[in-house]
Amino acid sequence: RRFSARGLRQNDNSYRFQFQHDLLFGLSEDSRKSRPSESRGKIRSIQFLGETHLSEKQLSKAAVLKEGQTYDFFSIQKGRTQLEKMLSKEDRLERRISADKKLEGKAVDVTLRIKEGPKIEFVFEGWNVSNDLKEQIRDTWSDGVIDSQRLADTVDLIESRLTRDRYFGSHIESLIETPDPDTKRITFKIQP
Repeated sequence: RRFSARGLRQNDNSYRFQFQHDLLFGLSEDSRKSRPSESRGKIRSIQFLGETHLSEKQLSKAAVLKEGQTYDFFSIQKGRTQLEKMLSKEDRLERRISADKKLEGKAVDVTLRIKEGPKIEFVFEGWNVSNDLKEQIRDTWSDGVIDSQRLADTVDLIESRLTRDRYFGSHIESLIETPDPDTKRITFKIQP
């Protein structure tokens, strides 16, 4: 029962008319209202799986999730994001965190699977890379899936900044080294 009509005069002195009728069907008006929080489940347990150098207490504190708290999809995603930020600050740019839930009545068991990844070190030779570009490179590396794609995207980012700064015909070589199993060093040799 919702009607709307609209008329517009355009620049060429012609007119455009629109008539719209919204027809709603499905749940009744009372059913569409959000359920009260009592009917939502409560978090019964939070489990962190995966190899990480952080303790369960540190992970729980960073995720800001507590047992007995009302289950909410967005709070779980926020906790996941907080864990990703914490690991990024520690240069764990290849980290992956997934969240699973298991429902039993009104009880919800939450599992966060953490793949920490190695510490990432960037080395830039031949050109002074600005701090904002370094942050963009970190974000690009973090968003990537495989090293060859990450390298290509990062080189494109550096080349576009060099072009913006009027360094045309630049050359960039990249090299990935693993000095130890927990560290990955990416070296960019830049010739502006």
